[in-house]
Amino acid sequence: MKAAYRLVVGIVQGVCWGIGLYFFSFSVKAQTAQQLENLAAFSRAYGYVKYFHPSDEASAIDWGKFAMYGSEQILKAEKEDELLQSLKVLFAPIAPGVRFQMSGQETFYDHGQLTPSNQQGYKIIYWQHFGLGKDMGNPSELYQSVRVGRREMIDKSDKFGNILMSLDAAPVLGKRIKFSGRVKMQPGTAGTGHLWLRVDLQDDQIGFFNNMDENPVVKGDWDTYEIIGTVDQSAKRVVMGSFLLGKGGMFVDDLQLSYEEDGQWHSIPNVDGGFENGDLTDENPDNTWRVRGNGYTVEVVSDPNLLNNHMAHVQHVGIYTSKTPSELFKVKPDKGEIWTKDIGRGVTMMMPLSLYADEEHTFPQADPVQLQKLDNGLKSIAFSPVDLPFRLGNVINTWNVFQHFYPYFEEVEVDWNAALIAAIQESFEDKDDHETSLQRLVAKVKDGHVQVTKGMDNYFAPPITWEWVEDQLVITDVFDPELGIKVGDRVSHIDGVEAEDYFEKIHQRISSPTVGWRSYRANIVSILGPLNSEILLVVEGQDKLLKRDLFYYREAEQRRSLKEGYRFLDNDVVYLNLDILPLDSIKALLPRLQQSRAIIADLRGYPNGNHELITHLLSTKDTKEWMHVPQIVYPDRDRLENYKSFGWSLKPQKPYLGDKKVVFITDGSAISYAESYMGFIEGYRLATIVGQPTAGTNGNINQFQLPGGYFITFTGMKVKKHDGSPLHGVGILPDVYVEKSLKGVKEGRDEFLEAALRLANEE
Repeated sequence: MKAAYRLVVGIVQGVCWGIGLYFFSFSVKAQTAQQLENLAAFSRAYGYVKYFHPSDEASAIDWGKFAMYGSEQILKAEKEDELLQSLKVLFAPIAPGVRFQMSGQETFYDHGQLTPSNQQGYKIIYWQHFGLGKDMGNPSELYQSVRVGRREMIDKSDKFGNILMSLDAAPVLGKRIKFSGRVKMQPGTAGTGHLWLRVDLQDDQIGFFNNMDENPVVKGDWDTYEIIGTVDQSAKRVVMGSFLLGKGGMFVDDLQLSYEEDGQWHSIPNVDGGFENGDLTDENPDNTWRVRGNGYTVEVVSDPNLLNNHMAHVQHVGIYTSKTPSELFKVKPDKGEIWTKDIGRGVTMMMPLSLYADEEHTFPQADPVQLQKLDNGLKSIAFSPVDLPFRLGNVINTWNVFQHFYPYFEEVEVDWNAALIAAIQESFEDKDDHETSLQRLVAKVKDGHVQVTKGMDNYFAPPITWEWVEDQLVITDVFDPELGIKVGDRVSHIDGVEAEDYFEKIHQRISSPTVGWRSYRANIVSILGPLNSEILLVVEGQDKLLKRDLFYYREAEQRRSLKEGYRFLDNDVVYLNLDILPLDSIKALLPRLQQSRAIIADLRGYPNGNHELITHLLSTKDTKEWMHVPQIVYPDRDRLENYKSFGWSLKPQKPYLGDKKVVFITDGSAISYAESYMGFIEGYRLATIVGQPTAGTNGNINQFQLPGGYFITFTGMKVKKHDGSPLHGVGILPDVYVEKSLKGVKEGRDEFLEAALRLANEE
């Protein structure tokens, strides 16, 4: 098992939650300290019940909506007794065993309320978390959360139901195109509607892409939506469609594709998106509307009230299975154990960590009238960043994930409770930049795996790269010779702001435990923006207005693929670029490596699945366990003493290359899997390490999604060095430290490789 997957900000193809139209009428005034503290108290109660109270009602609730609805109700509480009453009303329908009272009173919990009069047919259920699996999209499928012993229904449906069509791009190469259609959501829908448009290139890369994850359809009335993009000259196909994301239903009509010529839009006639002929297929022909999505039905329906009365109806029906999970590990709460906590504003919360349950329900059972009232309130919630409860709900969800499951609070210095208050306060102001506010919140945990993403609209860059060298922002690459900019030029201002001040704001949005990773990420984030947006630079005293017209990550991958995977240097030295070179190529090179005098392995970046090279450097079997997944039963990471530990268990392989002079190059861009790799090099002293400290972040990533299509990744396990010392915030340290120089940049020299080569050639 690798310690983590490659962290790439790729194309996030719109997963977000939503429901019918709702207008939040609360008048947002200057927030008071009381409001902030009330919301913080609700936030803590929310996390305790969501992750640790095992009632059926709590497990069935839509927690995204509940965070928003609860925030709205708590905002109305002005006095302490009003807060207390609001908490009781909010949680009684989903956690009837939870009690709230004013702090300072004697805490007494009547356990008789938790015990059925006849216990026959009942069993004890409780939550166990192996890392965090609840409400997660887990790239590693490692982390799990279960209510032990409670049968649960699992929906095996795809994430969305889709209508799509593909066309040959030849008639519209180089042209602007527009995809439009009318969409409305079925009443009570918990999902969102989307149009989408994608341009496929000849090299199997993706050109233009948009799927409305920035502005999904949530309204229950017909409206027209459109996406406009440009077809690359190298395009081979245009693909378009409409999808329902999540549960509910969506109606679609009048889908049209047009191209722009001489300032006019011209419809492409063979895109018949009115569905009047009723044709839909699950086959793959071009120029035909086809359907995709297990667990969804897609059919043509009619409405006699419409002139052209046919439309497509996408409906989630689900593919359900059930299972009864067994315990993940031996640690569990005691029967009837009560979690008692002062949650703030003078309120104490008492919550059972285990409950009796029969085949029908957990005990005690919620009042059905209260539950229906709450359900009606949740149905009124819509997901829009302009609504204060939406922003507060996302902050509450995000804060609680880290509060209970982030494994590195011991390694980083952060007052996470103060961070909650600050983020709540910022929510009152940030309706125009909610994503940045979330980034500033999670930046405080100093985790290099943390990223907040929403779509791909802001990942475009001008044809340059830069980084800080000798305390100056320096151009390091230029992809357009017509710019009048050259490598080594210094940038003093960005969009009218001094470069240092501009980067200071960028740093506030980057979660990083080390200077190296923060600098690496800042060099990228600082240059990105929407497609064709402009950035004004002052370069060597001259104004340079550049356009962001390159999709950064595609361009970076293409540039990376052009680099040499290996080279044979003088004096029988072999250079291996581990960021590029696949394992098969390394295996083919083994005879030459065996004959070499020295090996230089470059790990500035991310290994290309080639860590088996380590086995040719090892002389003894690896037995170290350095990855540790927490076994969590209690909130707030309390009594967190048990972990399941893993290692790679590598065995030496022939030919043995450890008798060579081996030098590894690394720097702050080496994160996660790269640090697992470098951990062996450092831990077993397999090579001399040259360069700069690695990123100081390792462990399989976890990922959760928030209403509105925001994705957040973070580190889900604790990783240490092979000697048991901390890795997080430290990284793998070089034996020989190297800094770039302005002179070296201008001359196009790789000063890291030069230092490694000097070591390799030493007698």
